[in-house]
Order: sequence, then C-alpha cells, then structure tokens
Amino acid sequence: MTKIHIDEIPPEESTDGYIMRVTNSREKWQRIKDEVSVNKIEFLIKDYQHSLLEKDTIAALDELKFRGWVRKDGGGLESTSKYGGLSFVYNPNHIDNVDPENSTLGTPRNEMSEFYDYNTKNTPLLKNSYLDTYAFTEKTELSNYGYIKNFLQDRCQRTLIRSRLGVIKGGFPDARFDKLAWHRDEAIYINLRLNIPITTEPGYIFQMNKEDPYHLDVGKAYTWNTSIPHRAFQKGITTEDRIHFVLGFSPWFDFDKENRCWVKNDF
Repeated sequence: MTKIHIDEIPPEESTDGYIMRVTNSREKWQRIKDEVSVNKIEFLIKDYQHSLLEKDTIAALDELKFRGWVRKDGGGLESTSKYGGLSFVYNPNHIDNVDPENSTLGTPRNEMSEFYDYNTKNTPLLKNSYLDTYAFTEKTELSNYGYIKNFLQDRCQRTLIRSRLGVIKGGFPDARFDKLAWHRDEAIYINLRLNIPITTEPGYIFQMNKEDPYHLDVGKAYTWNTSIPHRAFQKGITTEDRIHFVLGFSPWFDFDKENRCWVKNDF
C-alpha cells in the first residue's frame, strides 16, 4: 500500500505535485488520458432535500458572512463585492495565514489577472500555499453547518480538498468578470471537481472553451475536464444570487488524518 507522509514533502513542492511525482501517477495519466473522450458529465442528485439544503446554505452565508475573492491588490476592485463565497475546507498551516472561511477564495500573492492558469510564479514555496490543493483538508464551519453536514457526509466518499461555496451576486448589470472568468484548474486526476447548483437563474451561464454556453440546473450535479478553459458568467441582469457548491475531491489518494499521510485507494 502506497503511503505519502506530509512531513516528507519538501517546501518547494505542493502535496499533489509530490505525490504525483513519486508515484508516477502523472505518467500513468498521460498514457490513459486520450481514452477519456467525454469532457463533461451531468447527473441527477437523488434522495436529498434541496429546499433544506438551500435554506441552510443561505443561513450559513448570512451567519458566516460572504467573503470576496482574495487577490494581491487588496480592496477596491468592484468584482470583489459580487464574486466570492465561503470555504468548505482550510489548511491550518497556510503560509499566508488567511481566514479559514475564505482560504480557498484566491491568494494575496496573485493579481486578478494571474488566476487564469493555476499561476505559480508568485509562490516559490508551494507547500501549504493556496496552490497546495491537497493541504486543504480541515473542515470549516460551513462544512459542519446544519443539513450541509449531512449532505456531504452521506455522499462524499473520497477526501474533500480545496472546495468552496461559490457565489455570484445578483443585481449587477454585468457580471462577466473578464479578469477572472476564463480559467483552468488542476487536471482531473489531481482534483476532480463537482459543481452543484443551490440557487440560480436562467441568466447565469456556464461555458467551456469552443463549446456552446448553457445553464446549470438545480437538482443536478456537473463535472467537467477542468484542464479546458471554462467560465461562469451572468448574461444580462439577474436578481437572485448564483450559489453553487464547488467541491473538489482527490480521486486516487485518500487522506489519513490520524497518521498524517495520503494513502493510495482502490482507484
């Protein structure tokens, strides 16, 4: 059984980068990735109470308070007030000592234009940084809030990593966020993202590069190849906030908190 202990990871490497390097997982992915011909999948979520999930999500946002996107230039950028949310997980050893509730919402090391492609140039020591995806494993208050806790516990069998409650505020005439909208995330063999709409309107649109935009519906979950540029944006004026769970999972390695190590799973 392969085990990767946290303490053996050097400060200049991210946890996922180290794991992929020493296990040759990246090379294995390169050999099979061309077999993955489907770039997005959607499916119905069964046996859950959406009205209760929506109610407790809105209550959590009200109680824990909406946070804007963290970036290098601090305050003053209009999009901060209309794009943000809360974190599901945090890293108690984060090198920037950020608020746990918004630790997955950007980094003070990058300007708004530097979030497009998992930019590492401002973070020479990756371990315990915003870019250290597998370092975010401690549950926040949001993850333990009301029905949200039950919903996650009942369905999440893999380790939850850098994940957030993503919010686009309604009421703005244009919320396309050109400096933030188009972006790429980690490859799916590192971080398998699941997007679950909680509240939305038809005016909120998702789009992958070179594909037609479409609306993400309540009652469904969506996953896609996050290596392809993609964005969420507002088409016209909306009144309701777009609130989505943006959950990230480690697909091939599970975290053993007691022994502070990552363990290869059955997949």
